[in-house]
Amino acid sequence: MVDAVFERAHSTSKPEGLLCFEGGWTATVYRSWDFPDRILQAWDELARKYGDIGIFLESGWFEQWWRAMGQKGKLFVTVVEQAGRVAGIFPCWIAPGGRVQALADGYHYDFLFAESQRERTLDCFIQAVLRHTNGSAYFHWFPRTSNTPVLLKSRFQKKLIPAGTYACPYAPFIDLATTSWVEYTASLHSKLKNNLRKGRKRAEQEGELSFAVITQSHLLNDVMTELFDVEYRSWKGAQGTAIRCSEDTESLYRGVAQWAMKKGCLYIFTLRLNGRLIAFDLCVSGGRTLFAMKTGYDQELAARFSPGNLMRYRLIEYLFQTEQFDRYDFLGPFYPWKREWTSQANTSTSVEIYPRTVSGWGAYLRKYGWKEPLRRLPYLDRVAKKLRGR
Repeated sequence: MVDAVFERAHSTSKPEGLLCFEGGWTATVYRSWDFPDRILQAWDELARKYGDIGIFLESGWFEQWWRAMGQKGKLFVTVVEQAGRVAGIFPCWIAPGGRVQALADGYHYDFLFAESQRERTLDCFIQAVLRHTNGSAYFHWFPRTSNTPVLLKSRFQKKLIPAGTYACPYAPFIDLATTSWVEYTASLHSKLKNNLRKGRKRAEQEGELSFAVITQSHLLNDVMTELFDVEYRSWKGAQGTAIRCSEDTESLYRGVAQWAMKKGCLYIFTLRLNGRLIAFDLCVSGGRTLFAMKTGYDQELAARFSPGNLMRYRLIEYLFQTEQFDRYDFLGPFYPWKREWTSQANTSTSVEIYPRTVSGWGAYLRKYGWKEPLRRLPYLDRVAKKLRGR
């Protein structure tokens, strides 16, 4: 086993956080965003193999999140290599309280593996977690297609460490490739269609509606400020959850927008009334999928003609017309307002790891119960016999 052959690094030339294992395997924990170019190159190459959600696995995406949101924690990105070849990258951080967590929050997430030896690669990462932290960990937003949650849970359980998983609907989407605009609009609830008809009529009585798509702008910072102002005028501003209410969150979205524009994957959809911005959708693209990161509308106009609904209807129509994308992904939980636009959703799986202590087992059993540990009793009995045999 990997942990049975762990060797402490004595050479002062080795990086801090380097663990060495037999067979040329190493795990290096990076505590600051200062990666060698070869690691960043391997990172993005691995991310591209994950399909459209790979946009959220690239080094640049995590860097934007960390620089904006990571001041209260400690970076814990682990790079596993075998004979100098990158076998896996685990983008994590240590949150206040000491728990290892997925880096970035609220978006598609996964560990990055090379094609083979996933179990061995994951074992090296687990050893890094156990050597450098209290063993508590939480990883979420794994997509339905990922086998990482099952593998991660089983590898921890084999070390007699309490680990549980749970799934929930996540990232509802509109399938643009297998239906037409006519078929899609026919599937919408009559209440929403009536709301849209009346809202458009009332809006046009007040002035001219104009829809636009921004992908490049030398005034991007000004555009972002305008978006933030509109969102702040909604219920989010009143509740203190708008982007403008947090300097860190504002920094994140400004950084992501600049990064996405340079990559050519930024899409900002706007709806204006007489030139005044009344609704927007801030999106990024990954392959043939458009991901909606943030939406906002002018609350003052909501009662009169639902500017958010008018904007989204025009946005979806645009996507069907241009045929640039096969899927429109709402991201985030399956909130009721999203159900008005689609009945389809992905499933996200989260993994919780508890310390191998009395209190850790207690917390695990309170949430997940005794059923699974009892099923594992034959296995635990075999482990105990092996230990006694030593």
